[in-house]
Amino acid sequence: MRILKRAVTLLLAALMLAGALSGAAAEAGTDGPAERRETGLEQFIVLHGSPDSPRVALTMDDCTDREIVWKAAELCRKHGITMTFFPNGVNLHPKEGKGWREILEAGCEIGSHGEDHMALKYQDRVAPELMVFQQHLDETLGEHYPVRWFRPPYGALEDEQGSMTMIMYRIRQCGYDHALLWNVSYMLDARGAFEQARNGSIFLFHATEGDLKCLEGLIPLLLEAGFQPVTVSELFGFESPRPGGEKYVYDRKTFRYPRPDPGKWPQDPDS
Repeated sequence: MRILKRAVTLLLAALMLAGALSGAAAEAGTDGPAERRETGLEQFIVLHGSPDSPRVALTMDDCTDREIVWKAAELCRKHGITMTFFPNGVNLHPKEGKGWREILEAGCEIGSHGEDHMALKYQDRVAPELMVFQQHLDETLGEHYPVRWFRPPYGALEDEQGSMTMIMYRIRQCGYDHALLWNVSYMLDARGAFEQARNGSIFLFHATEGDLKCLEGLIPLLLEAGFQPVTVSELFGFESPRPGGEKYVYDRKTFRYPRPDPGKWPQDPDS
């Protein structure tokens, strides 16, 4: 009995101490450390934006059917929104440069989905996939466009040993601070996609008739609910890149990765 009473006494004392500390923190108000808000950029692999903002990002991968791409861009113009397109380099052609320039003029953004839609299982494939894409994009636009976001094909970053560390580091050495993935990919119908929408959601679409139909129904639902479809850059508070300057040319023989910086080594989620 005595032991029980002592335990209760110690418990009450602990609760009182916790209350006192809580009160002191409350009285400190703005003098205490600021609460850290989630942005979505805390890790190298990005799945979503801030849960504190109604902004969402609509994205389209591959862009194999350019007629679907142009129609998606027209949807953006119709509703006064923006989105981000992630073509593969093999789907970019100078003869279609006008269509891509009009996408940028509408406020939309272009990201990289690699050159050949190959999974980056080998370190020596990273630079050709990313830098040849940049060259083909610049050739298509007729000027340099500083791509900010890279979305790995299949969302895969593991090398042949099952580790992500070196692949992520090579991506960063090519000028990308993050690998962009997604957290909504249900596109069977607009209502189903909408029900998965949250603040900061990143939607994954492809250039297919089915996905275009889903977009047509989803955009009005998002706007009616108060969501703000924006580019990926805008989702994270950046201005979307603008074209300008000398076109990039990739030379496999002379290309060299920057000297490794251990302080910027991305953490492998599996380590």
